[in-house]
Amino acid sequence: MKKIKFSGTMSLFTAAFVMLLFVVILREIRRSTYADDSVLQDGLYNITIDGEEHKDVDLSDFTFPTVERGTHISYSTVLKGDAVDNPMVMLYSVHSVMKVFIDDELIHEYGDTSWHMLGYGYMNVDLPDDYVGKTLRIEQTVNESGEVSSIYYPKVYNARHLLHDTLDKNITPLVVDIALLVISLTIMMISMLFMNILPSLKNLVWLAVSFFCMGLWEMCSYNLIWLFSDNLALRGYLEYTSLYIAPFFLTLYFFDDFFIKEKGKSRYLFLAVLIAQGVFPVVALTLHFTDIMHLPAVLLYSHILMFTDIVVILFMVFRQIRRKEAVHKSMLIGISVLIAFGISDLVRFNIYRYVKKSSQVHYTSYLLVGFFIFMVTMVIDFFMNQRKGLYLEARNDALNHMAYVDMLTDIANRRRCEEVFDALVETGEIFGIISFDMNNLKLTNDKFGHMEGDRLLTDFAGLLSSVFSEYGTVGRMGGDEFIVILRNVDRLQFELLEQKLEEKRLEVSKDRKPLPINYAYGYCRSDDKELKLCDGSRMAVNEVYKIADARMYENKLAMKKYAPLPGEPGFEDFGY
Repeated sequence: MKKIKFSGTMSLFTAAFVMLLFVVILREIRRSTYADDSVLQDGLYNITIDGEEHKDVDLSDFTFPTVERGTHISYSTVLKGDAVDNPMVMLYSVHSVMKVFIDDELIHEYGDTSWHMLGYGYMNVDLPDDYVGKTLRIEQTVNESGEVSSIYYPKVYNARHLLHDTLDKNITPLVVDIALLVISLTIMMISMLFMNILPSLKNLVWLAVSFFCMGLWEMCSYNLIWLFSDNLALRGYLEYTSLYIAPFFLTLYFFDDFFIKEKGKSRYLFLAVLIAQGVFPVVALTLHFTDIMHLPAVLLYSHILMFTDIVVILFMVFRQIRRKEAVHKSMLIGISVLIAFGISDLVRFNIYRYVKKSSQVHYTSYLLVGFFIFMVTMVIDFFMNQRKGLYLEARNDALNHMAYVDMLTDIANRRRCEEVFDALVETGEIFGIISFDMNNLKLTNDKFGHMEGDRLLTDFAGLLSSVFSEYGTVGRMGGDEFIVILRNVDRLQFELLEQKLEEKRLEVSKDRKPLPINYAYGYCRSDDKELKLCDGSRMAVNEVYKIADARMYENKLAMKKYAPLPGEPGFEDFGY
């Protein structure tokens, strides 16, 4: 008890220390924030869209219908403000080939129209130290239809300050997202290691894979991937593929409960959604790499499929609750929160994209919080179901033990032996039956009491199990009658086992008080020449047992014939 209390105290102390350390680090990051010396280049711009010129434009008020793939956009302005050290201009690119010029000199180039994925997000370009007063011109060739409908102000940063400021502004989502990724990866690896021992852990693997994918997607959505790589194409592939793959594994988590255990048409509805979720990323990637339709273009279809998936899962859960068979009650809290955040994000995203005609720069997903809560509730749900499953398994084992195990000797009872007989009929294999009748039971009961008689029975059962358990079934048919059903044991093996049993009997009986173990036995194989029936039927099995039993009685009569008379030395060793 003291060890348990000590472990619990240490766990709480460690958790408190880690939280305190995190708070201190977060505070220090924010205390050491650099003064913001960045300059938003919000002057007037000259813009050309496929040859159509727009002079002295304020970008905050300038929008245009979403353009098609191949559209060429050029915009320029004179860089203003006080010069900053280590200057870097931050541009926002949306699936476009980008060329950046300073006074008509090319200083940066990204992408090519032959690329399958150009990605979107912030692009940082180094500037010359004397950039102030020079003309910044961006040449942009759109590579995805329906994605670009506005241009955003560039911003000049001090390159040394940028990373620190990004960490400061995004430290909370960064920590939550990394926690999501690390926890998911840890659960995935541990579950895969122990899946052979506990097969149900496969569901935890599906859950961990789905949340790992969503963690990657959120890292891209919050633009936190920039902290590790500024490759927009990498960001694009990570974001879209993780978003399209994750729902399949999340749906797969429910396969056992919603397809295998369900009945009726609803299980096929679930299967249809599962197949659709599995096929969707394959089709999307195929269309992408054949240039028929790139990954961003199928985003709306992904949203529709995800919404359908959520509705079907909710329908299945509520259906089970209505039938009082629900196994995912605790998950309802998490999925409700996730749906609330998901619907909010879907609505806001599509308003920004199709109503406001604004690109993703103004859109921030709040789904990370929903996924983190959902992950916690799903893990709780998994372990609660595991606990319930282990309880039911233990209860079934206890009931099976009561039904098929002799309560006194802890070996198979008559019912279990009868089932083994039935199994022999099905397999048609050659088998052998040894029928035992234990001596000394009546004498032990009469002279030393029934407790000693019970001990004699359990000792004899233990003796038989130690010799024969790995070769077949050891059972008690009732009273002092025992049976051993041997499978795939030839005559030579039986003789060796017979010899081993006698050696162990002598060894155990040497020190056994008050009486030694003694027995009569008879043996018969299913290919014995005396058998009248050899057709593998149940009657044939019964005949094998009958002959073994008859031979046991012959052995018992022979033992009585040569046993000492009452009062003679050794009589008690042969008591009946």
